Amino acid sequence: MSKKIARCSLYVLGMACLTVQAAEPLTSLDKPEGRLDIIAWPGYIERGQTDKQYDWVSQFEKDTGCQVNVKTAATSDEMVQSDGQRRLRSGHRLG
Repeated sequence: MSKKIARCSLYVLGMACLTVQAAEPLTSLDKPEGRLDIIAWPGYIERGQTDKQYDWVSQFEKDTGCQVNVKTAATSDEMVQSDGQRRLRSGHRLG
């Protein structure tokens, strides 16, 4: 009996893998929202406000037309202190 279950399990797993491989790749994207809200540690996402040599955001905004809104958090704990983590787990949008 256990061999039969094992064979059925392998069959189901194999079919699942084939289904995933058969999925068509994306050929186009929906219209972008135009805004990126991100939480980062200090120094990871620079806009050139403290030093003009370190500006990664401005060129990205110019190239993509996407406005970047950066919230800086000093620790990992600060990144998850809001109710955002709960909303992410429940599948609700943060923006």
